[in-house]
Amino acid sequence: MTVVISVVGEHTIDSPPERAVLFVTASFETDDKHRTVESTTRLVRELTGELESLTAEGGPATWFSVGPMRTHAWRPHAESGAIMPLRHVASVPVQVKFRDFGQLAAFSARFGRRTGVRLDRVEWRLTQVTERGVKEAALAGAVANARARALVMARAAGFTDVTASQLADPGLLEGTPGDGPPAPFAKAEVRLAAADSGAADLDPEAIDLKPEDVSISATVHARFTAR
Repeated sequence: MTVVISVVGEHTIDSPPERAVLFVTASFETDDKHRTVESTTRLVRELTGELESLTAEGGPATWFSVGPMRTHAWRPHAESGAIMPLRHVASVPVQVKFRDFGQLAAFSARFGRRTGVRLDRVEWRLTQVTERGVKEAALAGAVANARARALVMARAAGFTDVTASQLADPGLLEGTPGDGPPAPFAKAEVRLAAADSGAADLDPEAIDLKPEDVSISATVHARFTAR
């Protein structure tokens, strides 16, 4: 007699980050649209000049991007209910990827003090090569976890071993609601830990960054035959 055992296998690997992407917004708000756009443009040019230096060959950053400028206007109201003049806002998103976290802290402290600069967040990441290897290891761990769970069930039921009959991404196992074509392996999902740099009010020497690990998880749905 054989018994079919269906299980879920999961595995997570936490790795120290190798890169940090800093998200910055350059923005001004005034009562004059031309002055707002002009001030924002000037600030972005200064940021770009600094980032070009940081991303030079062998520099502490690997790349940066500057998005398009966005503008909008809003009209405030006084406490008395009187309508105030329009306020004009212009903003430009900027991203920069650092490999040197000390330089990330220094840059954040230096530009975080600047009027018009907002440090939004930091995303800790792995290099593509490392991430690919960790994803594969997490996936292999998920399959091993599924087999271990199935083996525990099989032995509790009086069997001695199990053989895999199906391995699939979540929801793709044959015979389950909403099933689709079976897939040989599960999808590895990357959860990137994010942290606010908090560097705007600190001197570079006072910053002690403690990056969060990058967690990479894999989940697999599996069926085993107990024997």
